[in-house]
Amino acid sequence: MMLVDGARHQLDVIHDQCDARGLEVRLLIDFVHVLEYAWGAAWCFFAKTDPAAESWVGKNALEILQGRAE
Repeated sequence: MMLVDGARHQLDVIHDQCDARGLEVRLLIDFVHVLEYAWGAAWCFFAKTDPAAESWVGKNALEILQGRAE
């Protein structure tokens, strides 16, 4: 089992290395880091003082938790 933050490059490297070695790995995603990424994205769309950013992050966090992360 590996703890990761969900960065695409990180996941690709892990999968590539496991495939090359014929290993199976279970990944545990650190959701706090995922939320940090979501907040970073929110500031691209909203002003820092815009309360709509919180709703946007909440909506997207729920989507991610339901398996719709792409």
